[in-house]
Amino acid sequence: MQGENLTCKVCGITSENKVYAVREMMFGLQDEFIYFECGNCGCLQIKDIPADLSKYYPPEYYSFKNPAYLTGAMSDSYLKSYLRRKRTFYAMYNKGMLGRLLLALYPISNALAESLEWLKKCNASFDSKILDVGCGKGRLLLELSRCGFSDLTGVDPYLDSDIVYKNKVRVLRKELSEIEDTYHVIMFHHSLEHMRDPGGVFRDIARLLYDEGGHAVIRTPTVSSFAWRHYGQDWVQIDAPRHFFLHSLKSIEILAKRNGLKIKEIIFDSTEFQFWGSQQYKRGIALFDHKAYCVRPADIISSQDMRLFKLKALALNREKAGDQVCVYLAKN
Repeated sequence: MQGENLTCKVCGITSENKVYAVREMMFGLQDEFIYFECGNCGCLQIKDIPADLSKYYPPEYYSFKNPAYLTGAMSDSYLKSYLRRKRTFYAMYNKGMLGRLLLALYPISNALAESLEWLKKCNASFDSKILDVGCGKGRLLLELSRCGFSDLTGVDPYLDSDIVYKNKVRVLRKELSEIEDTYHVIMFHHSLEHMRDPGGVFRDIARLLYDEGGHAVIRTPTVSSFAWRHYGQDWVQIDAPRHFFLHSLKSIEILAKRNGLKIKEIIFDSTEFQFWGSQQYKRGIALFDHKAYCVRPADIISSQDMRLFKLKALALNREKAGDQVCVYLAKN
């Protein structure tokens, strides 16, 4: 289906846009939304953002759950904090015998190891000013605080109010455009796709990054992927209507160049979710349905299929065709 008079909010093109009808499937509401794929830059974007998004962000939405397991453990002793810091430093830089021993005895989770790798690529230190955009209640920032990072701020316009934790981590109920400070590192962990004005977001990145040594890391789904080409409107990462923009590598490059930013590196980091989630949607099963994989794994996806999905995801990442990317940006 071709779309006429639909203007791409990334490159401004109005012709040769393909239109898709996409259902809300995370909660199984089945509401239908029109998306269009730009004929020039390839960005897939929602035609009309719903006036009221509250029904699509219920209290159980994952990023707004209270990170109680962290907030209840923020009074570490000086010794424990010191040891955590040593372990973190070794995990990032492979330096320090004490840290090496601690990491061997007390391994960190894969998720935390990934977070530290992102910060390492951004040349972050323990006292770097770090901003997490679209952070929910600040779960990742609280993890990083316990690891030894000391200047941590989050921003999320969907919070009920500002949060200031006992360890001085701040999470502000604001839009990114309302932030005035500057930062060593600005992180977007699957939040860019939720933002109404991608051009404005990249302008804010350029405005808020330090001129020297500042880095942004953007983790986001991408239509420059096998999953989008294969599954189309059943691709799980469209996540209608919460995801407004599903970028291509070209649309990200356009936004970066327009705002004086350079792409330093792009890493594909997709997982098996692109397969089992999309297969589930194709069968009309919502993400959290009582028949869903995350509720009754063996009933919908076999263990053999899941192993194949994991291997296929790794292969696609190597081929630069996975459905998620991690983009590192700096100022020109």
